[in-house]
Amino acid sequence: MDREFEANEALGNLTEDPSFRVRTRALAALGRFGNREAEQKLLSMLQSPLEEERIEVVRALDHCPRDIGYLLRILESESSIDVQIAAVRSLGRLANPQAVRPLVARLQDPHLKFFCADALGKLGAPEAIPPLLDLIERETNSLIRRTAIIALGKIGPPLQIESLLRYLEAPNLAPAVVEVLCSLGGQNAE
Repeated sequence: MDREFEANEALGNLTEDPSFRVRTRALAALGRFGNREAEQKLLSMLQSPLEEERIEVVRALDHCPRDIGYLLRILESESSIDVQIAAVRSLGRLANPQAVRPLVARLQDPHLKFFCADALGKLGAPEAIPPLLDLIERETNSLIRRTAIIALGKIGPPLQIESLLRYLEAPNLAPAVVEVLCSLGGQNAE
């Protein structure tokens, strides 16, 4: 018996575990191995009436990065903000460029903008630079502004350093700007 077969068999047994979390993780692992039936079963678990279970399914889907359409649909149709946040975080971890536009669009959402800014930084998409700069400009919450600054640092070039220098005057933003400048290096970091 080869190891992959043994692993699949053990994971298959775990899909009937009494623990919801164990079942979702086992199904996700099988999905990662290409088992479409397990992946579909996991997706069907998104219909759970329990928010905690839907969040757990979204987290498990991180391990089945075939298609991000299900996560994008969650952003459109899910009533629970916590489940939407889990989907945004998953989109950031999966780093699929298809997620950039939907995440940029949600920079307007008061509940999601912090998480979307962070996810956009993880995606490293240069097209997110203008919307993140706009968020820094219009946002009043300094935590969200700092998150957007740090996201810009993760994206890196073609970021215009000059666009961040003016925020050195804001005591609550200066540490994030300095961190970004140092990460980008060069003479501006000094």
